[in-house]
Amino acid sequence: MFHLFIATPEAVLFDTFVSSLKVPGAEGYFEVLKNHAALISSLIPGRIEATDEKGEKWIWAGSDGFIEIFHNEVSVLLDSGELREDIDITRAKKDLEKAEKLLESSCPEIDKIRAKHAFLRAKNRIKVATEL
Repeated sequence: MFHLFIATPEAVLFDTFVSSLKVPGAEGYFEVLKNHAALISSLIPGRIEATDEKGEKWIWAGSDGFIEIFHNEVSVLLDSGELREDIDITRAKKDLEKAEKLLESSCPEIDKIRAKHAFLRAKNRIKVATEL
């Protein structure tokens, strides 16, 4: 077991001991197990999955962020994150449509980088909520 702490600027999402963690690293998904080598990595939007000490799986739709692993202490800091069962699919689909319209717009005042992040976040939320 190792200690896992997951937080966003708004809230602590998870703070307990787990046996495994799978995260979407910038170079691809990777798994963290007990006694993992020290590491700091950026994270991209994707599915985050932890298995707690009772064998229960916890699944989040995570945004961009970072992970730090050091001496069986793992910290995941995200711009945003949401448990799969808490995702409002209707809202996520509306957010996706809005982001698509912003990306297609030729208006120079639109922040395309922010719109792209919103698009990826909404797309990820829909994927995590609907996958088995």
